[in-house]
Amino acid sequence: MSIEYRQKIDEHLRKEFGSSVKWNIRSFDSGSIAITIQAPSFVAVLDGAPEGEWGVSVDPDESEAFTGHHDVVESFSEAIDIIHATLNQR
Repeated sequence: MSIEYRQKIDEHLRKEFGSSVKWNIRSFDSGSIAITIQAPSFVAVLDGAPEGEWGVSVDPDESEAFTGHHDVVESFSEAIDIIHATLNQR
């Protein structure tokens, strides 16, 4: 993952969730990216690739650790939308 792409993700997350939310971004040699977002009221996990699909889960149960994501979408922005939609349903 390029430094520019990582900065883009950081900026997007800061804009969407503010500075009080923490996140961890890991990149892999394959080009895949794993993001964990931690807030007082939720945890979200995103896995994807810059030009590929993104899996997203909000507050995944520990027993679901290796069963795949709750939702799979076409873009990082859509994954963020899923997080907001899930939180708005609470």
